[in-house]
Amino acid sequence: MHTKTPDGRDTQIDGSTTIVCLCGSASQKIDFEAAGYRETMAGKIVLPLIVYSTSDGISLTSEQKMLLGVLHYQKMDMAHEILAILKPDPTGKLKPKKRLGDGARNELKYAKEHNKTINYFDPDLQQ
Repeated sequence: MHTKTPDGRDTQIDGSTTIVCLCGSASQKIDFEAAGYRETMAGKIVLPLIVYSTSDGISLTSEQKMLLGVLHYQKMDMAHEILAILKPDPTGKLKPKKRLGDGARNELKYAKEHNKTINYFDPDLQQ
């Protein structure tokens, strides 16, 4: 259950500020930034990706990929909510699960197993 404080924060029933972790493909950097902005302006603490290796053309070693994966799952553990960033759908017909890569689907499975609230950010519906 969410409430808004007089200063605009989105809070949980215990009064703590809602924490949301962004999940999805690192190829969607612009969409992550838009989602992070929207959630921050909604009064939430946002745990975004920081390294967009695909979008930014950064080569990572297997050790670096493993480290980033471990850190990302720890962010998910810290969060009250998960916001899955969907890939664009030029057909307008795909269901959300078809608009996520294998990694993001695994993250959402983990989130469900840990009773996280899951929401979706659809770049096709943003202005």
